[in-house]
Amino acid sequence: MNRFMDRIKLPEGKDRRVKLSAQQKKEIYDKYYNRNVEYENGTKLYSLNKLAREYGVSKKLILLIVNAESKEKNDEYIKNHWKQYRWSKDKMSPYIRKFREYKKECFYNLGIKTVEDAKKAGLINNKRLTK
Repeated sequence: MNRFMDRIKLPEGKDRRVKLSAQQKKEIYDKYYNRNVEYENGTKLYSLNKLAREYGVSKKLILLIVNAESKEKNDEYIKNHWKQYRWSKDKMSPYIRKFREYKKECFYNLGIKTVEDAKKAGLINNKRLTK
């Protein structure tokens, strides 16, 4: 597989690491902040726990969607804290190989085999790849 595919994002719905689509995130945000939703007995209809159960994800993921400050704080923590826990190349390589095979299969099923195909599909956002 060409290495250019390593730097192209998978289309929405194909990346197995993503638990919610952009549309679902917007729905969660709107429900939590009661946009176009009525109150019941003076309390919010949708709490973090209720939304987490409804969408089958963790309460923390819902919090990261509805609270930008928490998201920034979490991203900073991950960036700084997890640097020291990086796996060795020997341990990581089988996982990377398996992910590359999955990605290759997804792209080939979509008919993307070259950089030009990826450009046409709108999957390239890195200027270095377009040269």
